[in-house]
This record gives sequence, C-alpha cells and structure tokens, in this order.
Amino acid sequence: MSRRQGKRAWKLLEHPKFRAAYDLLALRAEVERNAELQRLVKWWGEFQVSAPPDQKGMLNELDEEPSPASSYSSSTQTRTTS
Repeated sequence: MSRRQGKRAWKLLEHPKFRAAYDLLALRAEVERNAELQRLVKWWGEFQVSAPPDQKGMLNELDEEPSPASSYSSSTQTRTTS
C-alpha cells in the first residue's frame, strides 16, 4: 500500500480485499507505533473518503515529494562498513 503513484492507488482502492489490507495496516501502525505506517494509514483514510478531484490532488502531491526509497538509499550510501 506504500506504492500510491499513478493509477495504482485507484486500482488498490477498487480491490475486493482493500479494506482488509487497510485495517491490517492500521493495526500494524498502532501496535508498532511506526510513524511512516501511521502516515500511510492517515493518507489512505483520507483518500478513501475524498472526491475524485481531491484524490487526484493527493496523488499529485505525492509526485512532488521525494520517495522514501531514495532517501533510504542515500542514507545507506553514507554508512561505512568495517
């Protein structure tokens, strides 16, 4: 559920097991107290109840943010191994 760009978010939302996946994500975010998962839960919660034009705006905002994968890879490149 972390890959939300493009049409993928709408396809996930239409999936028959989306709600189960969302509930599991919310439970996991709560139990682990993981900030990134909590942000995902909040985003998907808002995306579900938003009108299509607002959903498109939410997706456009994601395109403007740096991806977590790129920030992860840059942080791992700065580490030195011994």
